Amino acid sequence: MHLGKKIIIGLVAVVALLWVGAYIAVQLAFPPEKIKAIVSVQASKAMNRDVSIGGASIGIFPNLKIALKDLRVANAPGFSPDPTLSIRELGLSVSVMSLLRFSPVINEIRLNEPEILYEVDAKGKNNLEGLFGTEEVEAVADTAQVQSPVALALQAFIIQDGRVRYRNLRDGQEVVLNRINQRASLDVDQKLENIRTAGELMIREIQISDRSSGIKKGNISVAIKHDVNADLPGEKMRINGIELTFQDVKANLEGEIADFTTGPLALDLRFAAPDISLASVIREIPPGVHAEIGNILAEGTMGLKGWVKGKLDSTDIPSLQVDFELKDGAISHKELGEGIHNLHVRAVATADSFDLKDFGFELASNPVTMTALLSGLRDEFPQLNHFALNSVVDLSKLVPLLVKLGLLPEGPQLEGLVKSDVKANGRLNPQDPTALSVMGEVELENILVKDESLPMPVRAKGRITLTDEKITEDLALQIGESDVSVQGSLSHYLALVLPEKAQGKVPLIRLKVTSEYLNLDELLAGQKKTESQDGPPMRAFPELPKVDAVVEVNLARTQFLDMAMTDFKSTTKVANQVADTDVKGRLYTGGFSSKMRFDLLDPTDAKVGLSLKVDKVEANDFISRLNDKIPAGNRLTRTMSRMDSTLFGKFTLNADLVTHGLPHTFAENLTGTIYTQLSDGRIAETGLISSLSGALGKVNESLRFGELSFSLFESTLEAVAGRLQVKHANFRNTPVGDIEVLGDIGFDNTLALSLANYLPPAMSKRVTGATGALSSQVAKLSGVPALANASVIPQDNQGRAILYYQIGGTLASPSFSLDAGRMAKEAGGGVKSQLEDQARQKADELKARAEAEKRKLEEQAKARVDSEKDKLEEKVEEKKQEATEKAKDKAKSILKGLGR
Repeated sequence: MHLGKKIIIGLVAVVALLWVGAYIAVQLAFPPEKIKAIVSVQASKAMNRDVSIGGASIGIFPNLKIALKDLRVANAPGFSPDPTLSIRELGLSVSVMSLLRFSPVINEIRLNEPEILYEVDAKGKNNLEGLFGTEEVEAVADTAQVQSPVALALQAFIIQDGRVRYRNLRDGQEVVLNRINQRASLDVDQKLENIRTAGELMIREIQISDRSSGIKKGNISVAIKHDVNADLPGEKMRINGIELTFQDVKANLEGEIADFTTGPLALDLRFAAPDISLASVIREIPPGVHAEIGNILAEGTMGLKGWVKGKLDSTDIPSLQVDFELKDGAISHKELGEGIHNLHVRAVATADSFDLKDFGFELASNPVTMTALLSGLRDEFPQLNHFALNSVVDLSKLVPLLVKLGLLPEGPQLEGLVKSDVKANGRLNPQDPTALSVMGEVELENILVKDESLPMPVRAKGRITLTDEKITEDLALQIGESDVSVQGSLSHYLALVLPEKAQGKVPLIRLKVTSEYLNLDELLAGQKKTESQDGPPMRAFPELPKVDAVVEVNLARTQFLDMAMTDFKSTTKVANQVADTDVKGRLYTGGFSSKMRFDLLDPTDAKVGLSLKVDKVEANDFISRLNDKIPAGNRLTRTMSRMDSTLFGKFTLNADLVTHGLPHTFAENLTGTIYTQLSDGRIAETGLISSLSGALGKVNESLRFGELSFSLFESTLEAVAGRLQVKHANFRNTPVGDIEVLGDIGFDNTLALSLANYLPPAMSKRVTGATGALSSQVAKLSGVPALANASVIPQDNQGRAILYYQIGGTLASPSFSLDAGRMAKEAGGGVKSQLEDQARQKADELKARAEAEKRKLEEQAKARVDSEKDKLEEKVEEKKQEATEKAKDKAKSILKGLGR
């Protein structure tokens, strides 16, 4: 016995010496600095990051223990200086005897105060990229052949006061999981047929912040308990229980999962989340989501339970059922007297159907109920077996509550009742919309709408009716002093969903709008006219809906810009992307009518035709009515739209125009004629009128004027090649006489015009004098000297002086230059004719004088000739008498001789 004791004591001493020797050997072989260096180098190499260790120790009695302190893994370059991973203390304890039995038992793995940092930079890259290098791990092909070299047991895996931080620098988000504590165990047999893990993870505080939305939330706790058995070779996992606790909400899952590697995955699971407090759900919504969350009161409990069983593959869907129920519900707000009460929901969903068995609530004693059953979810076209909605909604109670709940924006105030009774059933086949039958009506009762965007309250009443083929409405609106009645219908409305499957049916809109009195000044009060903003040109018109439409508007009296319009009628027909509109009405004593066609068959090249007739309408009124409608796509139309305060008189217009293209090319493609007439009119002082007055004032100061009045203005314009050709434009009886204009005006406002001003007789005398500055200028250009009795200023056959001008520049800033060349040419011909007349007169005078002198000389010569002739005749007579006497004497002598 004594010998036995000695042997035992000796063995113990030997073992003790062996343990001491081993301990000394380990301490000598692995001093702390060497352990730190080994772990640091190997860990840095494995993790592809710098790893530092503050301290290290190793022990072998009674268990193998390894401890590392202040372990830090450096962050990736370009991110914050904080480490990616830090652990205050990492401890490992392994049973030495279990190692000797080749059945390792890990007593404990403990992580004290571990912290993980996950960051995303502004470019979307994260700091974990490249961690552990980029080598891929070869996948295991056959789980059935896998087994552990030894049985393994982990009695405790402990995390104490851990922390995980997520930072997204790009989106300004941060999530922090604080006070993470876990205790879990793991048993692994050598054949991996009985693997069990159990434990609990608790996160006692979660903090969430989002800089962009302003959401901040803290004091969120989550706990997860699990108890799971797995048979890897048998591909089975038994979930004894997984319980998730979020604040005071609990959910659990249990069941089996099989065939998770060879597939298809087989499920047999049950889940439940009973007795969820609606108040708790509302309470957990962060205040940043909506400012009124803290004032919302909620009651009632929700419950969710269900099961799923079957295989997950492409040909089959597992059996599924989910039951949801909400009972004894109520939602209200501290500042509102009434809220939703008696809120209840019961719904059952399966893999092939959704059955809303009951949904309803009451608001101010007004009930709302709805039921629906949708079946055949696995079919190509599910079946809506029944849908029923029956409700009476008091908007004055519902809208404020929805605003407080954040479901509607603040602003509009609505009152009145909306009563609905709608039913539907049929197959949901988009290829045949008529397979769904819808019947019902919605009645609006004493509706009142108030909003800052509306100049005054709007009251409405009426009814909307739905059938399988048509939606009809009959509404009456009262807006301030204005009344509007709207009657309309939309036929074949289901064809709007898939028009190509509508079996040739085209949706048809019919709308009739009537009003006894419409005060647009009141309706548009406070609205400001905005100038069009330049932007990229439109590439194509948006395609019109595939609908036909007929819209009729009849307005008995309309007040707009302090103008009274009566008997306004408009009819618009739309078919096959073409819209035709006829408009007519009366404006004071005048009238107008218009026809317009808008063809959008080619959305990149619209074709527009406009015929517009205006008969003796006040010009100021007419332009005022149109100035918001004129497309200001170029400078000319913008200038025209601003002429409502400058042009006055009885206006007549006859225009026939066509164009094509897109809005920015309409002007340059415009063709057609425009005839205008303005009687008893005037044009206020504008840039054009001021420039004309200044040009005439340079001729004679008496020709200056302020505004231009006239008895009649007529013009014929032709639009072609991006310009308005002025075929003729005449002003009659202006303060400076008649004016005629020819030339063209560009749609960019540029002018290329010639103007002829026929001055009144009294003014003509002031400018046609030979010694005047204008005469001197024209005489110089004509090369004909100004004569005292000859005017070098052109005149018409009525004796009116004519002034010619060339007009350039723009409508806003025109330039007038005297066309002295034309004046000189026309005036020079007159002077030459006058000088020729004077020369002819002088020649005639000289000729007359010569002829008179000639006659005098001839008379004197004749007188001398006559005198000489008389003398000669006297001498001849004397000679004759002498001869006669001699003859008588001789005869006597002879007779005497005979007688003897």
